[in-house]
Amino acid sequence: MAPNRQAFDRLVLQTRIRLEGAWNCDSFQLPLADSSKDLVFTAGVLIHIAPGDLGRATDEIVRVARKHVLCIEYFAHTPVALPYRGEMGLLFKRDYGAFLLDRFPSLQCTRYGFLWQREFPFFDNLNCWLLEK
Repeated sequence: MAPNRQAFDRLVLQTRIRLEGAWNCDSFQLPLADSSKDLVFTAGVLIHIAPGDLGRATDEIVRVARKHVLCIEYFAHTPVALPYRGEMGLLFKRDYGAFLLDRFPSLQCTRYGFLWQREFPFFDNLNCWLLEK
């Protein structure tokens, strides 16, 4: 599924945000060289990638990261699919930190934390993991 082109175009037109080097692409083929970015992060992105595609997406994220991967996502101890805007197959919770560490044994978790929904304007609680290559 490609990102929303209309939303991307609106974001690029914002004068308050300097958006240089932005791409409207999916996470399966990032237009970046290996180890080309010091930090690659997700925030509410992986939760929308189907479990069968999650490995391909995280392979790309880790491929382009030089130093760190920051993951900020909804959490569940056991992977679960939940309704999203009345539809199934669009929202998935799991322990994304464990998924990344299991898939990429060379990564090291240097920090982790929790963003409580009461204090932050999200739809759910978020966990975050800072992983070092």
